[in-house]
Amino acid sequence: MAGWGTIESEKLEWSRLRQRADKRAKTKLQNTEIKSIAERYQQQVREGDCVNLPVIAYFSARRIWEPPEKMNLVEKGSRLRGYHNAITPALNYKFFTEWFKTKEMAFLQNKTRHFEIEVVKKAVSQCIRQCEDIYYDIDIGALVMKFFDGKKIPFNRLSDGIRNMMAIVADIAYRCVTLNPHLKEKSLENDGVVLIDELDLHLHPSWQKKIVVDLKKYSRISNLLPHSPLILSTLTNEDRIIALRTSWNI
Repeated sequence: MAGWGTIESEKLEWSRLRQRADKRAKTKLQNTEIKSIAERYQQQVREGDCVNLPVIAYFSARRIWEPPEKMNLVEKGSRLRGYHNAITPALNYKFFTEWFKTKEMAFLQNKTRHFEIEVVKKAVSQCIRQCEDIYYDIDIGALVMKFFDGKKIPFNRLSDGIRNMMAIVADIAYRCVTLNPHLKEKSLENDGVVLIDELDLHLHPSWQKKIVVDLKKYSRISNLLPHSPLILSTLTNEDRIIALRTSWNI
């Protein structure tokens, strides 16, 4: 399998070759330029340069049921934390809740609201139209979503569809502000690659009709690979749809 891409106006090509016919055999990435670019980014981050880091995230169809890996919450540290668990299939609800709790406690102590939490809140409210706000309720010890009709529902009591959507959007927004804090409120406008398998997972048909529109409100989506007929029917000529064709020799 071969591919190409552009990083910092530099065109790169790569390929993955299966070393054995055995289906369980590992593939090998053949491109030393990609590794050197990654190492250069790491060095720039260590030196404190305000280089823009691309956002990378993957959400598989198993994201609801796959047990998440442990993710230690570190308030201060490297921007590269934004890549931690970026390509694991699980949604880490616990980490997101703890991160929100830490930010809320910092606000109560310092009386200063950090831009990171505001960016995440804005992203979620833009993608979940009924949502007015999300916050960590210290009294009940849970993340809460406040709706425009006045209802306040703890995260664990929300429907699977809302939890799924909220966790994905919040995860992407968290990675954006962590990787590029120097961009502040504009960190969501940075480039990157986000793969979401089964975008319509657990979503009501009414939600499926607006999911792409809502995602585009806070992110620069350019390529879509949906296979849900309902989602495809809502796309416009401005959306770049990629058709994947496969052939099998039996």
